[in-house]
Amino acid sequence: MWLKGLRNKLAPGEIQRVLIEISRQGKAVRVGTYLDVIAKANYLAVEEAMKMSNAAKSLDEVFERTGLAAKWEAKAEARGEARGMVKGEERKAIDVALKMVNSGFPPESVAAMTDLDPEKVKVLYQNNSKN
Repeated sequence: MWLKGLRNKLAPGEIQRVLIEISRQGKAVRVGTYLDVIAKANYLAVEEAMKMSNAAKSLDEVFERTGLAAKWEAKAEARGEARGMVKGEERKAIDVALKMVNSGFPPESVAAMTDLDPEKVKVLYQNNSKN
């Protein structure tokens, strides 16, 4: 419902007041999405407000002071760690599959025991036969 109240004709002074009030009340975490939409719809006014403002030199500074930047960084770091874990697990499965291929296990067994896609296992067998 709050999207109905948004507009893209905010004056720089209005943007400046919104940023200062959010920073003063420490509510950036709760209104981060709202602020993001306002900023995108009014980017020219936001730029001008940032030039006028003594309280906040940039949106980055507001986000840092309110802890929103740290929250976003933590989420990004967690996603990166999760991706790294998945890649590491897949790399380990491929290493085990290669050992199984070299030991003469049938492709179906390799796929079943390593949870690798049968097509990937097929490629491992093809590459192994070339060596």
